[in-house]
Amino acid sequence: MRFLRMLLVVCFLIPCLGRADWFWQNPLPQGNTLRSASFIDDNVGYVIGYYGTIMKTTDGGAAWDILSTGTTNSLYGGHFPVDANTGYAVGSYGTVLKTTDAGTSWVSQTSGTSSTLRSIDFPQDATTGYAVGTGGTILKTTDGGATWTSQTSGTSSTLYGICFPVDATTGYAVGADGTILQTTDGGATWVGQTSGTIDDLYSVCFPADITTGYVVGESGRILKTTDAGTMWGIQTSGTTVDIFSVYFPLDAATGYASGEYGSVLKTTDGGAAWATQISGTSNHLYGVYCPTDDVICYSVGRYGTIVKTMDSGVTWESQTSGMTNTLYSTQFPVDATTGYAVGGSGTILKTTDGGSTWESLASGTTLSLWGLSFPLDNTTGYVVGFTGTILKTTDAGISWVSQTSGTMDYLLEVDFPADDVTGYAVGQQGRLLRTIDGGTTWESQNSNTSSTLYCLHFPVDATTGYAGGHYGAIIKTENAGTTWVNLTSGVSSEIRALYFPTDASTGYAGTAAGAILKTTDGGANWVPLSPGTSGAILSIHFPVDAVTGYASGSGGLIIKTTDAGTTWESQNSGTNNSLWCTHFPTDDLIGYAVGSGGTIIKNIDVGIEEREEHILSEAKLLLQSLPNPFRENAIIRYQLVTGGMTRLVIYNIAGQLVKSLVEGMHQAGSHEVIWDGTNEHGEHVSSGVYFYQLQTGNFVVTERAALIR
Repeated sequence: MRFLRMLLVVCFLIPCLGRADWFWQNPLPQGNTLRSASFIDDNVGYVIGYYGTIMKTTDGGAAWDILSTGTTNSLYGGHFPVDANTGYAVGSYGTVLKTTDAGTSWVSQTSGTSSTLRSIDFPQDATTGYAVGTGGTILKTTDGGATWTSQTSGTSSTLYGICFPVDATTGYAVGADGTILQTTDGGATWVGQTSGTIDDLYSVCFPADITTGYVVGESGRILKTTDAGTMWGIQTSGTTVDIFSVYFPLDAATGYASGEYGSVLKTTDGGAAWATQISGTSNHLYGVYCPTDDVICYSVGRYGTIVKTMDSGVTWESQTSGMTNTLYSTQFPVDATTGYAVGGSGTILKTTDGGSTWESLASGTTLSLWGLSFPLDNTTGYVVGFTGTILKTTDAGISWVSQTSGTMDYLLEVDFPADDVTGYAVGQQGRLLRTIDGGTTWESQNSNTSSTLYCLHFPVDATTGYAGGHYGAIIKTENAGTTWVNLTSGVSSEIRALYFPTDASTGYAGTAAGAILKTTDGGANWVPLSPGTSGAILSIHFPVDAVTGYASGSGGLIIKTTDAGTTWESQNSGTNNSLWCTHFPTDDLIGYAVGSGGTIIKNIDVGIEEREEHILSEAKLLLQSLPNPFRENAIIRYQLVTGGMTRLVIYNIAGQLVKSLVEGMHQAGSHEVIWDGTNEHGEHVSSGVYFYQLQTGNFVVTERAALIR
C-alpha cells in the first residue's frame, strides 16, 4: 500500500512547493510575522505575512484558514479591492500574487522587477492598481496584473506605502528619508512633496478625498495635510516608537495607528490628539484595518500576532494562542510525548501530550534561559541562563530551585552526560563549570580559552567532551575537564552547534556562517561539508547514528542528511523564524524544533513515502478541512475519482484513534462530513493538532487540523 503525504490543499494536479513535514504547535494558528490585513466586511478578511503566509477568516477571526500560496517569499502588502474573490499580495523579489477564487488558489504574476514590493492599492476595481517598493520602485497595471509597467518615481528611496483615495488618477506614495510623492495623472509623473522630516515614513491614508490625509513613520512621526500635500503639519503622537500603519475607516476625524511594541493609537478629532490604547501585546503591530467603521478593527504583527477590538479600541483581544518569547532549547528526555523547552524571560514550557498543549512552568526568574538537560528521565533536570543562572528540578518541573554557580557570566549550555550527578555548563568569556554532586556545588574549570562558549557535548560519559564558541573555538577534554585542549577547527566564525552521535570520535559542528564541519578522529581534523546554505547553523542533532541527522538555524533553516553529511536536503519548515534547537527524541521519525517568537514546530514522518508522478494517472484525491484551525466544527471535504470502500478517521498526536467519521461504500464524486471535536464517546477533546486520514482502495491520505478551544 502506498502512503501519500500532502499539503493543506492536496496537490495532485500541480506540483506542491515542498513536503509539509513540519507543522505549528506554538503559537497558533501560526507564528510567521504578519504585515498587513485586508477585510471585505467585519467577518471576511485576509492577513498577509512572511514565508508566503496568507490566512483567511470568514467568522470575524474566530478561526483562520492558512491558505496555500505557492511561495515562501515574504509578503508585505495585500488588497481585495471589491469583494472577497479577487485580491492581490506583494512581497520580496518582486512577488505579485493574485487570486480570483477567494484565496483557494494564488497565481504568480510577472512584475518585471526583483525589488521587494512593500504595498499595493487598487483604488476602484480589480483592474487598475499600483505597487511600490525598494529603490523607488512604482509599478502600475491596467489589466488586472497581466502586465505591470514601471513608472518613474524620481527617487531611489524605498517606498513603503501607497494610497489612491478616490480613483486611479491622484495618489500618494511615502517612504524612506521623509519621502512623499504625489501623482495627479495616474502615475505618468510623480512629484516630491515637502514632508518637513527625514524620518522614514511607512504608511499613508487619505480617508475620503484627495485633500486630507495622514502619514506615519519612525520615532512616533505623524503628519497631516488638509491641502492635498502642499503643506504637511506635524502632529503630536505622544510616543517615540516607530508607527508602521495608519487607517481612517470613514472620514478624516477618527482613525487608528499601530507600531512598535504593541502600540495602538487612536484619534477622534482629526489628529489633534492621539490617545494610547492597550493592545494586550508587546509585539510590533505592522498593520491596522477597520472593515466598515471605527468599532470593529484588526491589527496584525510580529510572530503571527492578531488582535481585534469590537468596542472602538476600548479593549483589544488576541485572536491567536500561545506565547511568543524566543525559545533557545528543547529536549524530550525519554520519548516523543513528554518534553521541555526554555527561552527568554524565564520561560520554561512542558508538554505531556507530544506538543498538542504546552504548559508554562514557574521558573522563578525573568532572565533568559538558554540550555537544559534532563539526563535520565522526565523528573530531574537542569536549566542555565543569563547572569550565571542555574535552576534544578527534581519533580518534573513543578518547582525549580536556584543553584549557586559562582559567576555572573551568561551560561549558554548545560550537559549531564550519564546521570543527574555529574554535569558541565559553559558560557561567556570561556566560562566552564562542573558539578559532581548534582549541582550542590559548581566549580570553575580552566577552559583554556577566553572565547564565549555556546555549545557543549559529552557524547558517552562525563570523561570526554567538547565545547565550541567564538572565533572558531573548539576545545576538548579527555579527563573530565581537568584539562581542556584547543582544537583547530579551520574556521574563524562562531561555532554554534556541536554533536557527536554515538561516540567521541565522529562528530559535527555548525557555524554562524552556515558551515558544517565533520570529524572522524576525535577532533584532530575537521573537514568542511557542503550543506548548501549561508544561514547560521544553530543546532545539530543525529538521533540514532552518525548517518541520519538534522541541522537548524536562522531564517527557518532545517536541513537533513541521510548519508553522514555528504549531502544535505532542505526541508520546508513553514517559517523563516530562526530555529535555535532541533531535537528528535528516539529516532528520525518524530522531531521538534523551537526558535524565535515562541516557535514550536513538529515533524512526523511515519514511513510516508513521497508521491510518485505515475500516481497522477491512478487516482486523484482531494482532502481538506475548513476552517483550519477550528474552534467547534471542522468540515472535512474529500473527492473520489472512483467509488469504493472508504474510511475517514481522526487520530491524535500520539497516533491514537479519536473517532471514526466514515466507513462504508462511497460513490465517486465530492463528499463532506462534519467533525464536532468529540471522541467516540461524544466527549469534547482538548485543543491540539489532530490527523484526519482518508483510506480508499490502495491509497491512504493523511492531513492535519488544529483545534483551538
